[in-house]
Amino acid sequence: MATFPERFALDLFPTPAGSDARGRWFEGLRFLIRQTRILTSILKHPQVPWHAKLVAGCTVGYLLSPIQLIPTPIPVIGQLDDLAVLIVGMKLVRILTPAALLEECSAQAESGTFDTDSRLTSKSAASGTIP
Repeated sequence: MATFPERFALDLFPTPAGSDARGRWFEGLRFLIRQTRILTSILKHPQVPWHAKLVAGCTVGYLLSPIQLIPTPIPVIGQLDDLAVLIVGMKLVRILTPAALLEECSAQAESGTFDTDSRLTSKSAASGTIP
């Protein structure tokens, strides 16, 4: 199991030394997309606890909602609001989700594949009968 700093560290714009500002911007954009994919993977995973799914759902819902505290079209501040919600949501999800499930969802988000067959967890769902 990862220690506290390793598990909860979020490096916002990890770039190699000597890279330009445009490279940092694209790396930051990739970070945001990766974190959003991890959240959606956590929402789809059947073994993730319900409270972690609730936090992930609220985070993704806020990011996609047209109703926000600070409207996104406002330059800089609107985007920082979304970024703050994403960072706080991810930190809470990392606390509430077991490390093994979090690593699995991160791997799924990195590869871009989602296992849709893992939803069938009960015998009645697998056999196609309604309980």
